[in-house]
Amino acid sequence: MRREKSRTVAEVLHEYIKEENLESGLLCARIFEAWDQVLLDITSSYYTPEEIPGLTLNKFFRDGVLSCKIASSVLRSQLFFQLESIRKRINTMLQEERVLKITIY
Repeated sequence: MRREKSRTVAEVLHEYIKEENLESGLLCARIFEAWDQVLLDITSSYYTPEEIPGLTLNKFFRDGVLSCKIASSVLRSQLFFQLESIRKRINTMLQEERVLKITIY
């Protein structure tokens, strides 16, 4: 048995993710996690960290558009005026330009 080329764990993991078509699911998970973190930063004076996940009822990401259903109409109004800065913060956290638009309802 002969070794051909040694690879790092990161290379093997990246190859596995690509072969199994897990990239889009992992991207969505990263985007949703970034959304929750940004929401926590914005609302930390109003809500506890335990309450943050319950503020967004549904989250969808497709074709560069992040759509979120917000539980509170007051919070929805507050977020509406900050959508562009939220989008930029999420993309900064992702270290790439993936979220092109955010819609809240």
